[in-house]
Amino acid sequence: MPQSISLPDAWRNSDAPVRRFFAPGRVNLIGEHLDYNGSRVMPAAINRGINAWVRTLAERVWRLHSDGHPEAVAIPLDPIPQPHALSGWANHAAGVLALLQESGLTIQGLEIWLKSDLPEGAGLSSSAAFEMLLAWIGFRYAGITPDRTALALLSQQVEARFLGVQCGIMDPYAVGHGKPGMAMLLDCARLVHTDIPAQIIDYQWVILNANKARTLAGSAYNQRRKACEAAAAHLGLTKLADLQDPERIRTLPDPDWQAAARHVYSETRRVTEAASALQKQDVLTLGSILNDSHASLRDDYAVSCIEMDVLVTAAQQHPACAGARMTGAGFGGCAVALVKKEGLPGFSKAVETTYQRATGLKTDIFSVEWVAGVGEIE
Repeated sequence: MPQSISLPDAWRNSDAPVRRFFAPGRVNLIGEHLDYNGSRVMPAAINRGINAWVRTLAERVWRLHSDGHPEAVAIPLDPIPQPHALSGWANHAAGVLALLQESGLTIQGLEIWLKSDLPEGAGLSSSAAFEMLLAWIGFRYAGITPDRTALALLSQQVEARFLGVQCGIMDPYAVGHGKPGMAMLLDCARLVHTDIPAQIIDYQWVILNANKARTLAGSAYNQRRKACEAAAAHLGLTKLADLQDPERIRTLPDPDWQAAARHVYSETRRVTEAASALQKQDVLTLGSILNDSHASLRDDYAVSCIEMDVLVTAAQQHPACAGARMTGAGFGGCAVALVKKEGLPGFSKAVETTYQRATGLKTDIFSVEWVAGVGEIE
């Protein structure tokens, strides 16, 4: 279940029926930047996310309120604004509505009040959660229970057409398909997954927010994706994850292509090893895999940053920590760590102190549990 968040005061005496929905954020345990390379990843939906209270409107508009944004946003349905006509979170919402309309869905006027305990821009898929939440609401108010994979594909298209981000499928897929207590071993090429129990006895999964702002569209994200596509094409592969012989990496003419290929090749194998370690409750192996993944993201794929490296190193060096790595697209955001439960208070204090002294920034550290995907809360 999501964390308990109460109905906004302004809606407590609403005359119209109010329905509540929730979309979780997600953390990727292993398999970074593999979704758009056609490999497997291991995300899980977390017990932090976005709540929405919804009631119908007679007028042809979606009116959105959010505790995190002082100004309400009104998005007309006749016609829905074009890509980039609106800014910020309103542009995400307009993208969802536009694609719902293109799918033939009859959209009715709604008023939506949003409350989130998911940090924005932290690499925990706040954008995917927001898009999946609005799309789910649109379908349910049309009397339709949507296919979760189709909904994830819709969210991916919103990112591409309205945000200019050629993102992979992992984030919205994880937001849609989460199950309590489970991570998912997701084959991004075939869009199928296997649920994997993701708890380690006596250990807790922990998120560390670097509070280092990042943006995907304005970062090197799309550049990394192009390097992967170029490397795959040069090697005659449909997707870079199909690479079986690491010696072929040396034949690539561009150093950036080589570095991208090294990461994809090694990270693909780490996903398989991590799944096995989880099933065996092998915490030492799993921790080592997390550490190796961060090194690859830092040194080969070059999507870390000084602040993130300081944060992850502080976590890795604490005796209660089995392993830690940055998670998400990079250039800031969050790290994920596996920490012994009895040592968690000391771990949090030590990492917070080290990080603030080195960077001048405060880290937010919180434990997470695995929950169900987007849906209505009865």
